Amino acid sequence: MTIKFDPSDTLLCLNGWWDFHPDLATATQEVPTDNAWESSAYLVPSFWTIPAHGVRRRGDTYFRTLKELLPESGDEIWEELDRDNFEFLFDAFGYPPAWSTRRGGWARRTFTLKNPTVPGRRLALRFEALGPRATVYVNGREATRHNDHFLPLTVDVTELLQPGENTLVVRIDDFERDAKGRAKAPCGNMMTEHQSGIWQDVWLHEHGNLHVDDMTIVTSVREQRLRARTEIVNQSQASRSCQ
Repeated sequence: MTIKFDPSDTLLCLNGWWDFHPDLATATQEVPTDNAWESSAYLVPSFWTIPAHGVRRRGDTYFRTLKELLPESGDEIWEELDRDNFEFLFDAFGYPPAWSTRRGGWARRTFTLKNPTVPGRRLALRFEALGPRATVYVNGREATRHNDHFLPLTVDVTELLQPGENTLVVRIDDFERDAKGRAKAPCGNMMTEHQSGIWQDVWLHEHGNLHVDDMTIVTSVREQRLRARTEIVNQSQASRSCQ
């Protein structure tokens, strides 16, 4: 899937249908070959995993957890949960149940740039949320890694981009888990414990060498005051001043 980007724009939304490769066998950090991808199979933003706490056989009255429904089964049972015989309470996107056998997978899309190296301008990828853990590749080169399911990820990719078609690939990995399947990192809630994907918006952001990187609003009822703390980044070689 290809979309065009005019360098005069400041934001390019990269949401939509991405190619997908579910890592159903053993986890690998090698980018899949072209024939391994399912074309336009995964919608960003979304989770590709189906929660296991709302499953029932067709005709049953109540949804139950998968462990209650099939107490002797392991993760491999997802391979057998076809929609002709089972219903999923929280199945919003209709992905194959087999994708839920692992929380690791690969997502890919392409986008077109007329000129990615405009003097005085930078280009950054911004993921509003993805996880549990992620590795981002641009044109086959690793751009960054991320280990938080809730916090956004921003990475400057100006030097990794090229005129014409560019390929963005994201590897999603599960938390490290103990022998009982419990995550070895704070998960926050049930959603992050059991869900995987690029689950918030993705942007390509164009900005100047001198730009606002972050802003925090601090309020005080006692002082009846509102403070704004602004972080400014200078990515040029020249000294800059601002006010």
